[in-house]
Amino acid sequence: MKKCFTKIFAASFAFSSLAIILVGCATERKERGVASYVNLAPVEDAIYELLSREPVPLPAATPYDVDKQERAAYIRGFLDGWHDVISGAAFHGTHGTRTTFPPELAKAWQAGWEAGCKPAKERWFQEFLRMRQE
Repeated sequence: MKKCFTKIFAASFAFSSLAIILVGCATERKERGVASYVNLAPVEDAIYELLSREPVPLPAATPYDVDKQERAAYIRGFLDGWHDVISGAAFHGTHGTRTTFPPELAKAWQAGWEAGCKPAKERWFQEFLRMRQE
């Protein structure tokens, strides 16, 4: 379980770092010549509103298709990972480790969570970059 927590913490740190690098913490105000912080909440809210209406790209096959319970845990993890990213929780480190799964299903859930984060990150940053260009 400690290994799962370490992976989740590392993923949260990586997402947060990536968001800070891509977004930047401050912008230059030319009229005053001072740095001011950018409030990203409206952008994050708009991205969440958009992506929460899209169908989640669930995988047709999983590494856990042999066992129905493991497959269900994987799919639940995939959905949780997708939601944690599009809601911003994964970027801000405010998502938690799910404790409702028995230990024998935790590995499948974790694998699903990691798999769900990947396409969600890609869509989130795609929308973020599109909004910045507008």
